[in-house]
Amino acid sequence: MRKSSILDELSELEDKRLKLYKKMLEISHRQLEYVDSGQFKHFYQSIEQKGEIIGEIEKNNKQWKKVCAAGKVNSFADISQVLNKEENNSWLERAQEIVMAIKEIEHLQVNIEELFVKEHKQYLDGVGKAYFGREVLKGYKRGMAVPVKPSPRFVDEDS
Repeated sequence: MRKSSILDELSELEDKRLKLYKKMLEISHRQLEYVDSGQFKHFYQSIEQKGEIIGEIEKNNKQWKKVCAAGKVNSFADISQVLNKEENNSWLERAQEIVMAIKEIEHLQVNIEELFVKEHKQYLDGVGKAYFGREVLKGYKRGMAVPVKPSPRFVDEDS
């Protein structure tokens, strides 16, 4: 395999990776809007979308490693040395910037998800205790936006 064709393939893979990261950032920003507006259904759909994109990134990274191995290139540093000699290195800098941005937004995202789930669960626990009695929400799962339907033994027979 010629060095130039390896560089072309690596460049293509990196462009794909950058597009996926950009998509992740867009979804993360949207998630923040969903939390602010209380659109919890969409919030959880966006978590699923993010999971799919992470899967795509991982597949892309495996392919990246194969191409690196074929070209006897071991790391970003090796690639950047080759690129510095042969072409512009800006895509590597962009990749590093996006990786940093994605780490920041993921950190923020985790905090928001934890806070949201904690507050939402407290609210649902309160609703469950107020309307249905003890331990109704045993079946509560992360991602559910409504209390679990009570089993007949918890329903007040007078109502």
